[in-house]
Amino acid sequence: MAYDEASGSFDKKKGDPLFDDGGSPTKFLQEQIDFLRLFHAESKRTQEFLEVLKKEDLLIPYNVDIVRGADHARFAIRATGGGNALEESMSRDRRKYRWNPAPAHGM
Repeated sequence: MAYDEASGSFDKKKGDPLFDDGGSPTKFLQEQIDFLRLFHAESKRTQEFLEVLKKEDLLIPYNVDIVRGADHARFAIRATGGGNALEESMSRDRRKYRWNPAPAHGM
């Protein structure tokens, strides 16, 4: 983990300390490190899952249009290939497709 001291987000007098007097991460910083570590692990799991979907040819392209108003956002999603290929392909043999929801970090 790295941080940019010149970013303006760091102050020597205000805010939560990052390191204790011995130079070790404080509880606050350790929680941030732990979060980033778990986020990275889950990101890798998501990437692996997407690779399986690609390999099995279960992804289809979609166009997404996002229109923002003053107090809301509207989404329009259209399949460019037509139909719902993921659902149709999986319904042929649902037992073939499994995803292990166990976290990658072993917890």
